[in-house]
Amino acid sequence: MDQVKDSRAICNNKGFVNGYAVGWNNIPFKDCTINTSFFKKKSWNHYMWMNNEFIFNFAIVDVGYAAIIYSDFYEVNGKKRVNKICRYLFNKSIMIDDKINSYAYYKGKHKFINVLRNSNNLNIDFKWDNIDITSSIYLDYESLNVLIPWDYNYFHYTSKHMNLKTYGILRIGSNMYDLNKSTCFIDYGRGIWKRTCEWDWLISGFVDDNNDYISVNLGAKYTDGTGLNENSIKINDRIYKLKSDVKFYYNKENQVINIKSLKSDEVNLEFKPILNHTKVNNIIIFKSKLKQIIGYINGDIKHKNKKVDFKNTIGWCENHFAKW
Repeated sequence: MDQVKDSRAICNNKGFVNGYAVGWNNIPFKDCTINTSFFKKKSWNHYMWMNNEFIFNFAIVDVGYAAIIYSDFYEVNGKKRVNKICRYLFNKSIMIDDKINSYAYYKGKHKFINVLRNSNNLNIDFKWDNIDITSSIYLDYESLNVLIPWDYNYFHYTSKHMNLKTYGILRIGSNMYDLNKSTCFIDYGRGIWKRTCEWDWLISGFVDDNNDYISVNLGAKYTDGTGLNENSIKINDRIYKLKSDVKFYYNKENQVINIKSLKSDEVNLEFKPILNHTKVNNIIIFKSKLKQIIGYINGDIKHKNKKVDFKNTIGWCENHFAKW
């Protein structure tokens, strides 16, 4: 999969996919506006903070005829867990800018979200009942950006920002957590989706024995058969695209997930779950099941002449199915 030369717009004025932009780039596409197919248009911003002690995330999702906001906190080796979700049918009170690394806003009962761009930083204020996070995220120049078409009418643009430096404070009730020791991940989605979809997704970040900052993003199912994928590894501030598609093999007996490249030995990982949570949505014509899994990763990824080893590395995995 070659790096694209035209990363200006994901679709044309008629709402069809921009064929010249199909593929991947290491900088965000400049124009992610979709002015047609409003009920089929899906947009989301997903923010996550991860370290060896806890994982916190929240997402703002617009599926055209409904809006969803959810947030999750997990202590990796503890018992504390907080899961929240709200659904709004035909509610456009959430604001998600079409541009990547731009603003998002929502204000409602006991909830407040404000994401603003300031130069090379995203400043985030998020409050929901007993959850309160104030964070600033430094944006790297390189990120993973892929435009994936199923045909001219249906396509998805994903922009993944990995292993970002961050600082701030997270409060969960009376407990306070320092974000300076965390790494941040941001997932932006913009597209026109078919009625049924499914995906697997894995992300992780750590510092290796050479003091290199390593992060990985692997995805499957929704890209199958397109000739494209979102598989990549980030070493320090550089994004490297992985060529091979991957598959997530679920072992029902021991719950282990093996993630392997289909046509090479690029990816050979074992994901051992320690925590999981399932979110179910059933809003008239919108049905979905999102399984979040936290666990430890072992194995390796090979890229060119470099082998990256994963040794009990904390990671996040998702399995998502939707009719939307």
